[in-house]
Amino acid sequence: MKTEQKKIDMGELLSFYMESRFVRGEQLANLLGRTGQTISKYRTTSVMRSDMIAEISYALKHNFFQDMANLLPAEFTVNTELNSNNQRYMDQLQEENKVLKIQNELLIQLNRKGS
Repeated sequence: MKTEQKKIDMGELLSFYMESRFVRGEQLANLLGRTGQTISKYRTTSVMRSDMIAEISYALKHNFFQDMANLLPAEFTVNTELNSNNQRYMDQLQEENKVLKIQNELLIQLNRKGS
């Protein structure tokens, strides 16, 4: 039995972003070197090539691929090797944050004793 798939409408995602961030079609057209008519077409089409999504993402500095991924079921897997460097960096920052919190608390206590 085929599982029901939620359709991801790229034009809808783009339109929502543009409306919520007050980005006019002409602005995006200028960033991409396209016409306003082309941007209108992008906003009304549900399917878009990944290279075009990437180009729009870079132009607007917004990750539309992540927006699409967020619409997929949470139990879907991801390629952890792609994210492993980011995860290691995040883990390192969390450890540093713990140490800084301890140091901060010690300094507060010492300051209270010295006053």
